[in-house]
Amino acid sequence: MYKKRYCTAPQNLDRNLTFWGVFHSRWKKIEASFRSYRNEVMYGYGSTGRSPRLKTLIRYSNYLQDLSTLYLQGAFLLVRIIYSLHVFWYNADINFISRGVFMSYISTIKIALILFPILAFVITIPYMIANYRKYGSVNKLRTVIFYSFILYLLAAYSLVNLPLPDPETVHTTYTDKLNLVPFSFVADFFNDSPFVLTDPSTWIDSMKYPSFYIPAFNVLMLVPFGVYMRYYFKCSFKKTILLTALVSLFFELTQLSGLYFIYPGPYRLCDIDDIIQNTTGGALGYFIGQLAVWVLPSRDAIDEKSFEEGTHVSSIRVMLSLLIDAAIVYVPYSFLNTTIPVSVLFALYFALVPLINGKTLGSALLKFGVEFKDNKAFRTVLRGILITAYFNWIPLGLLTLMDVFNFEAETPEFLVLFAGTLLVFVLYFLIILIVTLFNRRFLFDRLTGAEYQSTIDRKA
Repeated sequence: MYKKRYCTAPQNLDRNLTFWGVFHSRWKKIEASFRSYRNEVMYGYGSTGRSPRLKTLIRYSNYLQDLSTLYLQGAFLLVRIIYSLHVFWYNADINFISRGVFMSYISTIKIALILFPILAFVITIPYMIANYRKYGSVNKLRTVIFYSFILYLLAAYSLVNLPLPDPETVHTTYTDKLNLVPFSFVADFFNDSPFVLTDPSTWIDSMKYPSFYIPAFNVLMLVPFGVYMRYYFKCSFKKTILLTALVSLFFELTQLSGLYFIYPGPYRLCDIDDIIQNTTGGALGYFIGQLAVWVLPSRDAIDEKSFEEGTHVSSIRVMLSLLIDAAIVYVPYSFLNTTIPVSVLFALYFALVPLINGKTLGSALLKFGVEFKDNKAFRTVLRGILITAYFNWIPLGLLTLMDVFNFEAETPEFLVLFAGTLLVFVLYFLIILIVTLFNRRFLFDRLTGAEYQSTIDRKA
């Protein structure tokens, strides 16, 4: 009997593996069919009877429209939640936290939300360059995680340093705002609150005192930091503890220095207990981060997907390299006292520099090159001239015509010509935007037969 079970076990195992393999493949087919149906039903309205390319354009346009609507609805929902909390706090008969403290937290978070788009705009180009150099692509999930991490750090930094006080009320002596005695918050809790360990009725009341909720907020503030460290940055527990302590130390030194010596002295208490509480929060976040590891795709899976997408040079990657090349040419030109048109320098740059190794400085920075099947020298020079015409001569020509027609716009004929030229100018930029966002080939690449080759080294 024992031998029979031993012999049939591998068969059962193979049968189970086969079953789950078939189930997985069928589920993938069902999922793909559902996605196709969703795209056609949800985003395919208005595309019936259209060409395949026009169908794709309409579907993406509908998708962007729905996405923008969803964003606006989410923003309005967030505003309504904040307003509801505001009204609830002022109308509710509770005394858990002082209303002034609570509203200061809400105001600080609102300031962080206002400042975040500015910060995101500043770091977008460096972020894209770093991702294109490392992976060859900008993964959507990675971008969401990264920018949420930036928003979180901005909110934490704002909570630590805002609101800013009046400089006249700031202490000029550093010893007045410095506590180097660890765990003094424990003694403060027992002294300032009615907490009695043997009397459970005092536990809830004790949570209403600042000696409890301020340390609790200090712990909660860096819990997300520990989650990010474990999930996205794949840090060990020791490294997470160290980085959390360093971040907390940075916050405390910022307060002690009077916002980097802008103020004559510290305006908030530099407390070693805050470092202990923040570090405890980071440790808790590390263990909570296991949930993110289970629910979300792993960092290795995100990297693998990024490398896979990076093998194809996208239009956004090409456009970014062209912007970098334009800055490389135009910035030195702006400091030169010369009568040579900048378009001539653009044409020479894009026509001659790629002759060396098929790369401009911008494409080399983003790690891709351009290749041609034959007549490399001729096609490279032609491509450089077409790029200059596409991004310089055409828009400048349209702007010149609009200026001329606008000067004579008092007559109906010139007014119509001005409106028509303006429409062509808008359509020109819309075409560039559509080609870039929808990953289509640019006209100068089609005419010259240019092909892009990514030079990302995955092993490196």
